[in-house]
Amino acid sequence: MGGGRLAASRLLSLGHRDLLHITASDEHQWAVDRAAGFMAGLAEGGGSSPVPVILRGGGSVLGGYRLMRDAWRQGHRPTGIFCATDEMAVGALGALADLGVAIPSQVSVLGFDGLVDLYPGLASIDQDIPTIAHEAVTLALGAIERDAVRHTIVPVKLVEGATLGPAPGRE
Repeated sequence: MGGGRLAASRLLSLGHRDLLHITASDEHQWAVDRAAGFMAGLAEGGGSSPVPVILRGGGSVLGGYRLMRDAWRQGHRPTGIFCATDEMAVGALGALADLGVAIPSQVSVLGFDGLVDLYPGLASIDQDIPTIAHEAVTLALGAIERDAVRHTIVPVKLVEGATLGPAPGRE
């Protein structure tokens, strides 16, 4: 949930109030957690909390493209978009490009996973995959040895990128 909170905090700090969250279906726990963190971060943001439009679909480039294209065609005009995966963010960016929307002067896009090589300049919430893998192995070995069950949270960080900027009128 920390990554969703961080995404909300960053978008709010840039003045974004018209928000869209593009995510995968609720059958994926990571999608549920990221959305919950995003909503919690908005609530913690102070003042009147913006209520984002939340759209669920395929967690792929094509899924992000379709969700973004359809949202725009239905009249949704967010200034800030949080995508639950970097793949979905790449798809959303493709749809926005096809629609003639300028990034980031009209719309900012923030992905999740830290796979910024997928799209040069992509802003993303970066997971520390090597540390996550190390902790998973440590926990599994501990379970085999019947160690006490413990809970581990691996922090995330924001990778700034060219897809993230101030809300229109806040430059």
